[in-house]
Amino acid sequence: MSNVVRKVLFVDDEPAVLTGLERQLHSIYEVHTRLSGKEALEFLRKNGPFPVVVSDMRMPEMDGSKFLSKVRALSPETERILLTGHADVEAAISAVNDGQIFRYLVKPCAKDILIEAIDEAFERYDRFLATRRMLANNQELQLLAMEDPLLGIGNRRAMERDLDHMHSTAVRYMRFYSIILFDVDHFKLYNDRYGHQAGDKALKKIAITIKGIIRSADRIFRYGGEELLLLLPETNQEGAEVLARRLLERVQEREIPHEDSERGVLTVSAGVSNFDPRIDSVPDWRALVARADRALYRAKSAGRNCVESPE
Repeated sequence: MSNVVRKVLFVDDEPAVLTGLERQLHSIYEVHTRLSGKEALEFLRKNGPFPVVVSDMRMPEMDGSKFLSKVRALSPETERILLTGHADVEAAISAVNDGQIFRYLVKPCAKDILIEAIDEAFERYDRFLATRRMLANNQELQLLAMEDPLLGIGNRRAMERDLDHMHSTAVRYMRFYSIILFDVDHFKLYNDRYGHQAGDKALKKIAITIKGIIRSADRIFRYGGEELLLLLPETNQEGAEVLARRLLERVQEREIPHEDSERGVLTVSAGVSNFDPRIDSVPDWRALVARADRALYRAKSAGRNCVESPE
């Protein structure tokens, strides 16, 4: 059963009509009434949105069709019903065709017909809300599917998607980009001494440190295990190397204890590679990652806690 409060706003310039509607329907719906379109719009701005709004057609200053079109602009999800006399049927049909209202009813309208129309409007409103929730849930699931649950950064799937897009954009528009591949030094020894939970916390601190320095356009991903990949649009080789050294310094400054490291604290090594289509030719981003991986191996061989580039 829907959790939507069954609120209905009735708008008519005749007080006796509104009194009669409230008397007939108050036991079924939460009934609200207003005497003009202007008054009703002000009420909706302060108290809306309403699932259902029912308006008379002929009212001074603002007729029902114009009023309900304004309701639509204010809250598109609201279901709108127009009550009209026989002389205004063509105008009501036009309003339906223009999408301003859900349906119209010809006056005088029997109570059971009005209730049937309002109940159908609530069913439509419920379906709208259910669809919106489903879409929101799907969007959240898609975002979660692209995020590493431990580190709160992009996962391997997100990395491949973004690198595909980045490389094709770079080739098409002759733009350059760089990547930095990080690896935590002596991380197995760290886990062996301090435990895997401590290792997870250390990785989180490193990811947070990197995220706190990079630009909003840069993206960080978990490449695998204790390896992180940083994607840098519009960044040349020199700029990427400068940033990598700065990040290594910041990680070391966190002073995460590591008794089995020669430096006594947790450090990272980095390999940097750059793609510039004006002077470079690689089949895809995987070749660029392979370059960064070779550079990272050189950094490990050079004593760790340093930055290297491809030969």
